Amino acid sequence: MNQNLMVNESKFSIIKIVVISGLFLFALYFNFYSILNEEITVDASYYLSLIEQINDGKVLYKDLKTIYTPFFLLSVSWIKDVLGISINYTFDLAIIFILQLLNAFLIYLLSKKIKLNLYYSLYAAICYLIFSLAVWKLEFTLEPIVNFFGLLSLVLINSKKAYTLFLSAFFASLAFLSKQYGIGFLFLNLVFIYLQNGKTKQFVIYFIIYFLPVILFLYCYPEFVTNFVGTNYSNDQDKSKSFSNYILDNGNQFFIAFFYLVKLFPIVLFSIIIFLMNLKKNKTTILLLLGFFGFLLQFVIAPFHHYFLLALPFLSIFVLYQLKIIQNKNVKIIYIIILCFSFMRIGFVSCLKTYGKGLFTRKDQFEINQKIDNAIINHNDVYIYDVQLNSHYYLSNVIPPKLDYTFGIAADDEFKRNSMKFAKTLIILDSSIKNNDSVKTYISSYYTKVEEIPIILHKQNNKVEIYSKKQ
Repeated sequence: MNQNLMVNESKFSIIKIVVISGLFLFALYFNFYSILNEEITVDASYYLSLIEQINDGKVLYKDLKTIYTPFFLLSVSWIKDVLGISINYTFDLAIIFILQLLNAFLIYLLSKKIKLNLYYSLYAAICYLIFSLAVWKLEFTLEPIVNFFGLLSLVLINSKKAYTLFLSAFFASLAFLSKQYGIGFLFLNLVFIYLQNGKTKQFVIYFIIYFLPVILFLYCYPEFVTNFVGTNYSNDQDKSKSFSNYILDNGNQFFIAFFYLVKLFPIVLFSIIIFLMNLKKNKTTILLLLGFFGFLLQFVIAPFHHYFLLALPFLSIFVLYQLKIIQNKNVKIIYIIILCFSFMRIGFVSCLKTYGKGLFTRKDQFEINQKIDNAIINHNDVYIYDVQLNSHYYLSNVIPPKLDYTFGIAADDEFKRNSMKFAKTLIILDSSIKNNDSVKTYISSYYTKVEEIPIILHKQNNKVEIYSKKQ
């Protein structure tokens, strides 16, 4: 009897290992494909342009205006400089992919910390990699490094051991110094200390260690505050509105966050139902819900899909924790079916994104960029009107006349017109000129057309028009 039981358990363990391995390979495949083929996004173009310019001797916040904290930008700049790597998006994405794998490992450790067993912890780690495919394609953004330092701070913290408070606070501070939204991990760590019956002294120590690197950063880069307050991104807000009115008016963007949950909505909804039905068993997962919904508050500022990446670690562990506490066999089977359905839907959409007809790839960007390079006479002070072509900034290592946060999608019409005044070369899509009489009039008054390049951009016929400023 005991021997048969051991054989059955052994077979069940083998099945678990096969399933875990299969899901892991599934996530690896689509990430590897992205490393080799994914197009260079607007955000990636911006961050990598900054990095290339730093390596060319420009000084962050003085020569290069940005609202982002510097740690990751300076770190990647240093790595590329030491290795002698310049413009190579495959290498750039490889850095992000390694961070994603490290984040999955930290999720495994954090799952073990809240008493999930080996298999549930592995599933939580893999869920993070797969859920990422649902809301985010592998691209060069700041969220993976924020997750790395933030999750590391949560894994390390233990209110009974003083040295872990120091380490946790330091890494949580690095999460903030990689991107401001990383401040969310400070609050999560403080909640964790509170749940462990932490003393006032521990909170004070944590705050001091956390803010020391931040103070050092502000001392070394005092221009950061001016950049943050003075950029177009912050000035887009109506100054006549109070902060509370601004949040109320833009609060609907919080609900847009759930648009990105479409492929995950069934499992998220069912997980929350299980949570509410087992509140007594769910005290340890309060931290997970705070992390999940807390990081969704970013959507009040702007509804960008990569913001969701900071919430995914907590969702992944939460989903597996709810599976663990389900006692009813039939309910557990339904839960697993819903989770499998989510995986299949993510897989189907990922296949469409990978193998669909007419997809815009990095190869297409390279070809367009080469045509633009050949046509441009003056490579100084180049301004690109359309964000769809912003990869040219990175691929050709050129910068607009006023390198500001707003050379990306935050740029409004007024900023674009001001940038054109200082540009010696203008790159714009034909479709943008046709739909904007004021731009058409301005260009005809101050610029001479140099080249017209027919292209297919995202399945649409279009033309890249290149203008040189009149003497």
